[in-house]
Amino acid sequence: MSLQTVLIVSHDAGGANLLAHWCKNWQSRVNFIYKVAGPALKIFQSLNLGQANILQYPDPASVDAVVTSTGWQSNIEYEAIQWARQHNIKSASYLDHWVNYQDRFNREGNTLYPDEIWAGDRDALNLAKALFASKNIKIRFMRNQYFSELKQKVASHITKANSILICLEPIRNGISYSEVYPRLVQYLSNAKYQTNKVVIRDHPSGTDTGLELLKELLVPQFNVTISQQALWQDLACTFAVVGYQSSVLAYACYLNIPAISYYPVDKLEPILPHKDIEYFKN
Repeated sequence: MSLQTVLIVSHDAGGANLLAHWCKNWQSRVNFIYKVAGPALKIFQSLNLGQANILQYPDPASVDAVVTSTGWQSNIEYEAIQWARQHNIKSASYLDHWVNYQDRFNREGNTLYPDEIWAGDRDALNLAKALFASKNIKIRFMRNQYFSELKQKVASHITKANSILICLEPIRNGISYSEVYPRLVQYLSNAKYQTNKVVIRDHPSGTDTGLELLKELLVPQFNVTISQQALWQDLACTFAVVGYQSSVLAYACYLNIPAISYYPVDKLEPILPHKDIEYFKN
């Protein structure tokens, strides 16, 4: 696939982190055109990318390839694959997680795959190969530069662990935060990590995550901080990472930081493939 002039399309924060850091690493060799929106826009601009951001598609003759992230909150990436297919332009999509891979390419019962699927780590690569083996799709390993940079910063700034880090995610399957968070607070009260400090990272999408409810439940027992720091700063001083299907749980496993899911495992499907995650049991 030619990577001379590449249209970059992204919306959701998780995918934008991977794709933006890949662009940062390749920007001296590739002419990028950016069509990014939503949470992705802030992430690209934080890396000095995408300041010249287009709203409409460019002249197809000016584009050699389309590379997208894989999002849930909009159809922008799916439509970009459609546009590339219509104009006989090769496309690739960069997987940013470890679950629901096939659903990311389906809208209203219609499935549309890119020509290539990129995976940023060996776990993602093995999953993609297993799921898409029967499809006419090239599976390519494209190193997760976002995690590589994160790992380097954590290693060079690691300090004495003094807190538990909670990374929030929207829960969209009908179970309420009032069912989940009291159990989480009880767990933390009995946790083996001897600290009264809890740091909460809200989800970057701006979607409701029950943050105020969780904070209200935690405050009587814990010193609660809402993080305004970069992720690597929080990871560098934490005993454990607590989350729900968050990519940060996987990153914690790769960094040998205890990872705990606050969602009951018997109601969780699919489950992240990382064996070191501790799950709540009902």
